[in-house]
Amino acid sequence: MTRKLFVFLTLGVVSVLSYLTTLWLPEPSTAKLLQSAVSITVLYAIFSIGIEEVFAKRLKDSKTRYGFRKAISLILIILVLVVLLRIWVPNPQALLVAYGVVAAGLAVALQDLVKNLAGSLTIFLGGEL
Repeated sequence: MTRKLFVFLTLGVVSVLSYLTTLWLPEPSTAKLLQSAVSITVLYAIFSIGIEEVFAKRLKDSKTRYGFRKAISLILIILVLVVLLRIWVPNPQALLVAYGVVAAGLAVALQDLVKNLAGSLTIFLGGEL
């Protein structure tokens, strides 16, 4: 928990520094930097400190707790990427292309998982040969 609070405080300091930069240099890129820093800080607070700590303490089994924490961290990463793409890519058509590239990358990265899932369903539903 100490590590998570340290990361949260660091993200808060980065958000404050980006706010001060926005006051000093009022440009669109510094405003986007501020939006990015604040959104990452808020998402981290909600998912890593809020949801993960509250629900992970209730799980008794260590394997289930590990899987839950990994799922929350994966959801956090995906949401951060989606929000950052939304902030930094102003054109919605280009944003759709970016989402398509991310989805294609996830499909390639998770192809073994999909194959294993399909194989296990085939074995489970088909019975013994």
